[in-house]
Amino acid sequence: WVVDTTEENLEIEDVEKVIDRATRTRTLNPRWIAGMLEHDFHGAQKVAQRVEYLIGLQATTGGVSEWLFDQAAKTLLFDEEMRRRLAQNNRCATLDVAESVLYACEEWPVPRCRLGAV
Repeated sequence: WVVDTTEENLEIEDVEKVIDRATRTRTLNPRWIAGMLEHDFHGAQKVAQRVEYLIGLQATTGGVSEWLFDQAAKTLLFDEEMRRRLAQNNRCATLDVAESVLYACEEWPVPRCRLGAV
């Protein structure tokens, strides 16, 4: 569970819902990614960090939905244009994204994960 105490009224949400929403609004959001890639070198690094955060969240909370790793691979690696843009911004960070997705697919049985494609 996640407790939001920023307002007068407390809000309690399931950790899986919070992680799903945060991942959809940033890591998997093409507009957010495009904004990050406006920053030379640093942009792709931030994207890679977000993917790595998913691994940490899965390890500590178990609250990362299976589809998020698969969708991260589809959005950031299997889309040729996006992969090109990430690599153009920072090749090392793009490799970090691939390594993170591979690690997640090996560590947790993600049914739709396509290891060969990564």
